[in-house]
Amino acid sequence: MGAQLLSIEGSQVRIEVTIDLSRSMLTSEENIQQSLNETGCIATEAALKYLDTDGSQINIAGEVMRTFMRTAESLPNSLWGSCGTSSCLSTLRGW
Repeated sequence: MGAQLLSIEGSQVRIEVTIDLSRSMLTSEENIQQSLNETGCIATEAALKYLDTDGSQINIAGEVMRTFMRTAESLPNSLWGSCGTSSCLSTLRGW
Protein backbone atom coordinates (compact mmCIF):
# COMPACT_ATOMS: atom_id res chain seq x y z
CA MET A 1 0.00 0.00 0.00
CA GLY A 2 1.19 3.51 -0.67
CA ALA A 3 2.58 5.75 -3.34
CA GLN A 4 5.72 5.46 -5.41
CA LEU A 5 7.42 8.01 -7.64
CA LEU A 6 7.74 6.49 -11.11
CA SER A 7 9.26 9.34 -13.10
CA ILE A 8 9.76 13.06 -13.45
CA GLU A 9 9.74 14.43 -16.99
CA GLY A 10 10.03 18.20 -17.19
CA SER A 11 7.17 19.60 -15.16
CA GLN A 12 5.22 16.33 -15.03
CA VAL A 13 5.43 13.83 -12.20
CA ARG A 14 4.20 10.25 -12.57
CA ILE A 15 3.18 8.60 -9.29
CA GLU A 16 1.78 5.12 -8.80
CA VAL A 17 -0.75 4.70 -5.98
CA THR A 18 -1.65 1.33 -4.47
CA ILE A 19 -4.59 1.12 -2.08
CA ASP A 20 -5.54 -1.95 -0.07
CA LEU A 21 -9.30 -2.29 0.12
CA SER A 22 -10.83 -4.08 3.07
CA ARG A 23 -14.13 -5.70 3.95
CA SER A 24 -14.42 -2.84 6.46
CA MET A 25 -15.37 0.53 4.93
CA LEU A 26 -13.60 2.40 7.74
CA THR A 27 -10.36 0.51 7.15
CA SER A 28 -10.67 1.06 3.39
CA GLU A 29 -11.19 4.81 3.91
CA GLU A 30 -8.16 4.98 6.22
CA ASN A 31 -6.05 3.14 3.62
CA ILE A 32 -7.25 5.52 0.89
CA GLN A 33 -6.40 8.55 3.03
CA GLN A 34 -2.94 7.22 3.89
CA SER A 35 -2.10 6.44 0.26
CA LEU A 36 -3.31 9.83 -0.95
CA ASN A 37 -1.34 11.60 1.81
CA GLU A 38 1.80 9.77 0.68
CA THR A 39 1.01 10.81 -2.90
CA GLY A 40 0.72 14.43 -1.78
CA CYS A 41 4.06 14.26 0.03
CA ILE A 42 5.79 12.90 -3.07
CA ALA A 43 4.18 15.49 -5.35
CA THR A 44 4.99 18.34 -2.95
CA GLU A 45 8.63 17.31 -2.73
CA ALA A 46 8.87 17.15 -6.52
CA ALA A 47 7.21 20.57 -6.86
CA LEU A 48 9.57 22.16 -4.35
CA LYS A 49 12.60 20.70 -6.11
CA TYR A 50 11.24 21.89 -9.47
CA LEU A 51 10.65 25.43 -8.21
CA ASP A 52 13.79 25.78 -6.05
CA THR A 53 16.50 26.49 -8.62
CA ASP A 54 18.82 28.90 -6.84
CA GLY A 55 18.29 28.44 -3.12
CA SER A 56 16.35 31.65 -2.61
CA GLN A 57 13.65 31.61 0.01
CA ILE A 58 10.10 30.54 -0.79
CA ASN A 59 7.34 32.68 0.75
CA ILE A 60 4.10 30.83 1.41
CA ALA A 61 1.32 32.60 3.31
CA GLY A 62 3.84 35.02 4.81
CA GLU A 63 6.19 32.28 6.02
CA VAL A 64 9.75 31.87 4.74
CA MET A 65 10.77 28.37 3.68
CA ARG A 66 14.02 27.09 2.20
CA THR A 67 14.80 23.70 0.67
CA PHE A 68 17.82 24.20 -1.59
CA MET A 69 20.64 21.70 -1.01
CA ARG A 70 18.73 19.92 1.75
CA THR A 71 17.91 16.24 1.71
CA ALA A 72 15.08 14.48 3.49
CA GLU A 73 17.61 13.15 6.02
CA SER A 74 18.78 16.66 6.92
CA LEU A 75 15.28 17.92 7.76
CA PRO A 76 14.24 17.23 11.36
CA ASN A 77 11.02 15.23 11.66
CA SER A 78 10.88 15.01 7.90
CA LEU A 79 7.63 13.71 6.49
CA TRP A 80 9.32 12.73 3.25
CA GLY A 81 10.71 9.71 5.00
CA SER A 82 7.63 8.89 7.05
CA CYS A 83 4.69 10.83 5.57
CA GLY A 84 3.24 11.48 9.01
CA THR A 85 0.06 13.29 9.89
CA SER A 86 1.18 16.92 9.45
CA SER A 87 1.38 18.81 6.19
CA CYS A 88 4.55 18.22 4.16
CA LEU A 89 5.17 21.94 3.95
CA SER A 90 5.00 22.36 7.72
CA THR A 91 8.30 20.53 8.07
CA LEU A 92 10.09 23.26 6.11
CA ARG A 93 9.06 26.13 8.39
CA GLY A 94 11.97 27.85 10.01
CA TRP A 95 14.60 26.78 7.47
